[in-house]
Amino acid sequence: MSRAPVFPVEEKVRVVLSILAGEVSVAGAFARQLAARRPAYRLHPPLFAPVVGAALYAARLARAPLSVGALDRLRSGWPG
Repeated sequence: MSRAPVFPVEEKVRVVLSILAGEVSVAGAFARQLAARRPAYRLHPPLFAPVVGAALYAARLARAPLSVGALDRLRSGWPG
């Protein structure tokens, strides 16, 4: 399998989204391509809201793991 090209952050790159032709969403196009190219893989909805992933990533960068209580509040959607 070939590797994706790497571009410097400051370089502008034109992207053609012909894969989306006739699709309702990017997720729909992704699901269709996944089924066609990797039939053993299954697409599932996310287990948690994006805020949970962001909080976990921030905690990891800060080298400060979240408490069990904080994780429970994030999972339940608090404070949202």
